[in-house]
Amino acid sequence: MNPTSLNKIGDRIRVCRVERKLSQENVANEIGISITAYSKIERGLTNVSIGRLEQIATCLNVPLARLMHSSAEDIYRNISNINMMREGDYIYPPDINKQALLIRIENLQEEVTRLNKTIVEKDEIIAVLKGVIIHNGQKEL
Repeated sequence: MNPTSLNKIGDRIRVCRVERKLSQENVANEIGISITAYSKIERGLTNVSIGRLEQIATCLNVPLARLMHSSAEDIYRNISNINMMREGDYIYPPDINKQALLIRIENLQEEVTRLNKTIVEKDEIIAVLKGVIIHNGQKEL
């Protein structure tokens, strides 16, 4: 693999690890390698095998393809040369594309609104079904 590909794979691994709030030590221990060896993978300094990538993907609970191929999500994260910073319990890349982040927040807000609407609809269905049960002479739930 060429160095650019190794760097991209390492960046994707780092992003997935940080999303799951795992340390390099957590992942290294889980896949059975030293922290130094794992760190070299994230920094793109080690030619990593498919077998090792599968172990990492399993540990991070992501599809192997997410580690190997760019996606729109990679662009959103702007993961080139990430230096992770810690603020409270949240780890984030300081150079994240702010416009992409605002778009992502807006999309998440829309999804929350949609899910809240679904909850209200389900509550209404439950109320109707409770009424049917009561109407049929059975005890209320």
